[in-house]
Amino acid sequence: MSHDDSRLRPNTQDKLLSKLWLSSWFVSVPALLGAVVVNSVHDELLISRGEVTNGLMRTLSYVMAKFIITLPTILFFGIFGITIPGYLLHTFDLSTYFKFLQLWMLYIYLFECVAEFLAIWTSNKTSGMMLFLIYWVLSFLFGGVFLPADEMFWPIKLLYYIFPMKYFTSNIMYILYKDATFEWCDPATSMPGEICIASTAGTDVLKALANMIPVTGNPNLFNTSIILLGMILFFKLFYIVGVMYKFSRTYIPIPIDIGQSNHDSKTMLVSSYHIVGLQAW
Repeated sequence: MSHDDSRLRPNTQDKLLSKLWLSSWFVSVPALLGAVVVNSVHDELLISRGEVTNGLMRTLSYVMAKFIITLPTILFFGIFGITIPGYLLHTFDLSTYFKFLQLWMLYIYLFECVAEFLAIWTSNKTSGMMLFLIYWVLSFLFGGVFLPADEMFWPIKLLYYIFPMKYFTSNIMYILYKDATFEWCDPATSMPGEICIASTAGTDVLKALANMIPVTGNPNLFNTSIILLGMILFFKLFYIVGVMYKFSRTYIPIPIDIGQSNHDSKTMLVSSYHIVGLQAW
C-alpha cells in the first residue's frame, strides 16, 4: 500500500507541517504519562524495600522482574498508541508500521527509564514528578522544531544533543513519507510559510521541508536507535545502582537462637527472625 491510494485523503504539501506536529504529539503525549510512573515507582520501591527487609525477595529479583514486565507493556502500549490513531484514522502507509513502532517504543521506553531514575534518586515523589516535567518540556523545546541547532550557542546548544526529541523528529517524517506521493503544487500560488514545490515525489517534498525545518533533513534510523539505546542504558544503569544502594541500607533479617536454656518465657515469644522496621527513605 502506498500513500497515493490513501483511503481517506490525498497527501497535500501544504499540510506537511501539520503532519510533522501530529507525529510529534504521537510521542509527546504518551511520554508525559511518565510523570505518573514516577509516583507509582516511588511507592513500589517503598513496598519492595520492605519485602527485601523481611527476607521475602532479593533485590536482583525485583530489578529483573520489573524489566521483564515493562518491555511487553511498552510494546502493548505502542501497538495501541499508533495503530488506531495513525494507521486506522490517519491512514499512514502500513509499510512504515514497524519502523514507526520501533522508534516510538525506544522514545517512550527512554522516558520510562527517566521516570524510574527520578523515582529512586529523589527524596519524595513530588520533586521527582516536577523534575520529570522539566525534562519533558526541555526535550520538546530543544527538539529542533522551534529553534534550529545552528541558531543555538554553546553551552545551550549541548541541550539539543542531550534531549531525545530531536532524534525522533529527524527520522519520523522520512519514515512516514519517503515513499509517499503528494499532490502537485504550483509555487506561484502558494502561501508564505507553506511547503509547495513542483514535484509529487516524497523525497523532493521532504527536502523542501528540511529547508524550513533543518532537523528533519538528517534521517538515520540506525544511528538514532543506537543513541536512544545509549540514553536508555544510562538511565537504567543509574536506576539499578540506586535500587542496590537504597535496598542495601535496609536491615536484613537476623536469625535468633531461641534454644538457649537461659532464655525466659518472654524471649520464647520472639520470632525466629528479628524483623526491623524500615528506615526513612
